[in-house]
Amino acid sequence: MDESELESIWMTDILPIVGERMIPASHPITVFLGGQPAAGKTRAQRRLTGIYDGLLAPIIGDDFRRYHPDYERLLSEAPLDMPDATAKAAGYWTGRAVACADEKRASCIIEGTWRNAATVLDEAGRARRLNRGTHAVVLAVPPALSRLGLLYRFYRDLDAGGQARWTPPKAHEGTVAALPSNVRTIATSGLFDRLSVMDRSGAFLYDGDDPDRFENVWSNRFLGGLDGDETEQAERDLDYIESIRRETGVGLEESEPVIEEIYADLGGRDFTAELEELDDMPPRRVQPREPKGTPRGGRWRR
Repeated sequence: MDESELESIWMTDILPIVGERMIPASHPITVFLGGQPAAGKTRAQRRLTGIYDGLLAPIIGDDFRRYHPDYERLLSEAPLDMPDATAKAAGYWTGRAVACADEKRASCIIEGTWRNAATVLDEAGRARRLNRGTHAVVLAVPPALSRLGLLYRFYRDLDAGGQARWTPPKAHEGTVAALPSNVRTIATSGLFDRLSVMDRSGAFLYDGDDPDRFENVWSNRFLGGLDGDETEQAERDLDYIESIRRETGVGLEESEPVIEEIYADLGGRDFTAELEELDDMPPRRVQPREPKGTPRGGRWRR
């Protein structure tokens, strides 16, 4: 689509919805929420919106993909191709939503991966020039859990017959590789009034304005291993993912390297032996057990 088509869809289909969420404020704030794909940003966004009394307009690039004319067809016929096919449009509409919040002087929360620090810093600098408050929030989640969440949410939604939205594993791994450097760059930029670290559950691990503590708290959890309960839950969810992969045959080649990496994260299980054993077994449906306090759909639900 060219820019005129993108703008037409923005004006006709998106702006009427987004505009209603923009509530003018005397001292508007822009919250920058970052973390790798499947780290749990949706839950964190809800928590942050509550902290700001429901006055944060959500700006989530992934949510704009649905307005692409080919979105439904891609989900049905080629779900693994959908992210690349809709990326340009989603990026354009995200930019328009941010501009709308600035124009209306509405507080907003911009959800992203922080894979590109310059993108975050450019917008933060712009926000400060417009006399907006700035709050950087990063999710501290070990990559093992987000890798698992990446596959779990896709195969869970596929199993449920709903819209299963695929996230390319390369996008996850590229973000994981970039985050250590980018978190420090963002923390020490001097562009943020408030710095916070949250975990996957939405709890605050740090909340203040010290760049070093912000970085250290995030790094300790991001680079830390899984505890016993997390490992057991991960193994149950892997069984479930494998059962749906075999049953549907969707994304086998694309998801295999991710599963290999998860097994390595869990302590180096022999993935080749696992696959050979699975090949000799009839398909079976496995449901992950959910510990108390876990929302329906699994612990790793985004």
